[in-house]
Amino acid sequence: MLVKLLLIGNLMVTGFLVGLIWFVQIVHYPIFAKVGKDAFPAFHHQHVQDTGKVVALPMLLELGFSILVLVFAGDSIPIWQNVLAFVLVLIVWLQTFFYFVPLHGKLGEVLNIQMVQQLVNANTWRTFFWTVRFLIVGWIVFNFFK
Repeated sequence: MLVKLLLIGNLMVTGFLVGLIWFVQIVHYPIFAKVGKDAFPAFHHQHVQDTGKVVALPMLLELGFSILVLVFAGDSIPIWQNVLAFVLVLIVWLQTFFYFVPLHGKLGEVLNIQMVQQLVNANTWRTFFWTVRFLIVGWIVFNFFK
């Protein structure tokens, strides 16, 4: 029963984050370049504050669910699938905290169109890894419940 709840929670929070990252990739990050130099510092500051409020808890939950599934699933899930799903969480976290957070720190100072494009381009990879993770977790859940 515990593994079922962990898997459902994992899938739900990952699904939320995948929907959010696709919105950020297609709508939100591209808008950065259209805000204008004068309004950009305040806009970006608000973006960073508000985004933190929206993503912090779900990202922590996703990491927690991933660890708990890894620990408690035993052989009810093929280990390679479970490890791959966990590794993808780590990749997203590493990208976020070692690449995107520092880049946002630089962007907050002044609007730089090249940096905005760099942000959009690099976020393609984060979107890809999160989407693959969602598909893998979905596959794990599907196979677990069939």
